[in-house]
Amino acid sequence: MAELKGSKYYTVVTDIGQAKIANSIYSGKKLDLTLLKLGDGNGAFYNPDSSQTDVKKEVWRGNVVDVEIDAGNPNWINIYTVIAPTDGGFTIREMAVFDSDGDMIGICNCAESYKPTLDEGSGKEITMKMTLAVVNTSAITLKIDPTIIYAKRKDVLELQTKVNEITKQINNLENDSYPIVEATGANAYIGASARIKAVGKGTRCTLFVGTASNGNCSLNLNNSGAVAIKDSNGNVVTNMKANIPYNLCHNGSDFILQGKGGGGNLIPKYLLAGYYGEGDNGRVDGAMVNRGAPTSNLNCGGVVNLQEGYYAGGQIIANSLASQTGGATADDTKVLNGYKYWKDGVLRTGNATIQSMGGINYRVGTFTVPNSKKTWINSEGTSISAYTLTIENLGFIPKNGTIYVLNITTSTPFLMSIGILRDGIYYLQRPSSTQKEYFIKIPSENNPDLSISSSLLRLPVYSYGDFNYFISE
Repeated sequence: MAELKGSKYYTVVTDIGQAKIANSIYSGKKLDLTLLKLGDGNGAFYNPDSSQTDVKKEVWRGNVVDVEIDAGNPNWINIYTVIAPTDGGFTIREMAVFDSDGDMIGICNCAESYKPTLDEGSGKEITMKMTLAVVNTSAITLKIDPTIIYAKRKDVLELQTKVNEITKQINNLENDSYPIVEATGANAYIGASARIKAVGKGTRCTLFVGTASNGNCSLNLNNSGAVAIKDSNGNVVTNMKANIPYNLCHNGSDFILQGKGGGGNLIPKYLLAGYYGEGDNGRVDGAMVNRGAPTSNLNCGGVVNLQEGYYAGGQIIANSLASQTGGATADDTKVLNGYKYWKDGVLRTGNATIQSMGGINYRVGTFTVPNSKKTWINSEGTSISAYTLTIENLGFIPKNGTIYVLNITTSTPFLMSIGILRDGIYYLQRPSSTQKEYFIKIPSENNPDLSISSSLLRLPVYSYGDFNYFISE
């Protein structure tokens, strides 16, 4: 079994310790190190021996508070205990570690050290460390008193480093913060802070005023003289409120209110008159006119012109829908079919016809008869040779009308041909040079080409060329 030996101070694994560690490696049952004893060597320094089973003279004992594998050597085990400030009055020259069975596993000598008592004027806490060299560190486990918790020196040092860093940050934060200043007075405020040693460029504070301002504000801090309180645009602040925190920073000549102003595209016409705000160029005084809440009645075809400004609501009443069409006397039967009209605020469609309103359909125009004859049968059963007049798509059934050709090329105009439509029966003028002219009836039953309908009017005439006609229902 290994020993840790120096020129004078060293650790020895005892004979029983070697046997137990070897058995632990073989059996797999770990060895629990639970107790550390301190001794004074019976009054003198000595070299420990592996045959020892106890310290020469015990002066103090305590539980093992930590067991760890050495970071620099995996076969070394570091064992720790802590002597409380309340224990003392003895000299330390030897130290030994015991397992849970009470057997001494290792012992070492150490440099002489006296642990004073509180009554002697010293209350220091001492951490004792003992190192064992073993073949297999996995054979040893930790057994500590669960009622006592101690920090390892390494952890304490790390914790102290962190505490120091946090303390530094707190100090920096305190130095970088805004000391609170409670100011008296109104407008010309007076205040003080013990944390502020000098007033100048970069001096900061959080200002509370006891009385709201009603004019230009200034601050006399620590009797350094009154200076103006301005916003970030260089305007003197005039509207400080009581018991509201204001962060100020000295720029070398004035205190500047932090976090106010510095941005926006606000211009006067977008802000109500009597109000002000902040824009890119500083204070903006409103110029927008307050138009209130106007009302208006909009007649049919009327227009309401709104002026630029602010409107707090309002109402435009459209009279053109119901109220201005409520007196209409027309109805669907008085308006031609397919045409629309308004009545009582409702858009309606008429269904009247010309006949339903007391009128008749008619057609007036000129039509060219081609130079082509065909045979027709009159009411006497006589065949006649005549030309054909054709008019399509009258849109109504023709019942009455006149069809004629007027010759105006001579000094005395005369009718060359004339046809009469009466009550749906067609009469054709019969020309004669020897006797009085008269009309002959052209019956439809004898003439299949004869047509008197809304889609087609086909009739015989005694001439060709341009005919004038007037046709009605």
